[in-house]
Amino acid sequence: MMSFMSWRRRTAESSLSVGALSEWRRGRDAIVVDVPWADRLYCRLREMGLLPGVRLRVLRTGTRLVIQIGEARLALRRADAAAIRVTAADPITL
Repeated sequence: MMSFMSWRRRTAESSLSVGALSEWRRGRDAIVVDVPWADRLYCRLREMGLLPGVRLRVLRTGTRLVIQIGEARLALRRADAAAIRVTAADPITL
């Protein structure tokens, strides 16, 4: 049986449809919706696999975010992660 707090947390997380990557919590899965095209940094991130439609997981938050895309792990400044738009993804169960 699901407790009220876990139901409330799940409802709050599912209501966050599209948002900045910098707002995502540790352990959350997301799908990239938009990556800015104007900056050189974002061009490099796209070359490393951070493209719209790609699934990622937030491994660490704080002043630096660590995300995992496939087998690759990337560290991003919070300000840079704020420009990347993501949407919630269902967690993969193994």
